[in-house]
Amino acid sequence: MTHAGRVKCIYIDPPYNTGNRDFVYNDRFGFAPAKGLVGKEARDTISKVETVMPGIEKTPTACGGDACIAESRVPVWSLEQARRLGFNDESLLVQYPTLTQADLDAAWGYAKAHRAEIEAAIRENEEA
Repeated sequence: MTHAGRVKCIYIDPPYNTGNRDFVYNDRFGFAPAKGLVGKEARDTISKVETVMPGIEKTPTACGGDACIAESRVPVWSLEQARRLGFNDESLLVQYPTLTQADLDAAWGYAKAHRAEIEAAIRENEEA
């Protein structure tokens, strides 16, 4: 089975700011990597970011426009799905070291307020 055209988002979060000189990725970010755009691309993308509630954004060009933690590409539905699979906040913060408890609280608030949207996104990604 192919996933071409069906997968909306693949989240890859290499650790950064580790201080390890042998690290393969850029390890000296002073800003959110997801916002590391320049020129017209930056203006166009940033102008399309919609803050749907504090800490949660939707960007048409990121993760299929799904609600994500602000300044990241971590979809709320993926965190909610992980929580349903038994991950608690502490374990999610270990798995997603760039997130904070405030980010998770925003995700849980959004998921509660937008249940149908989150359910549909989980369903779509399980079917992909």
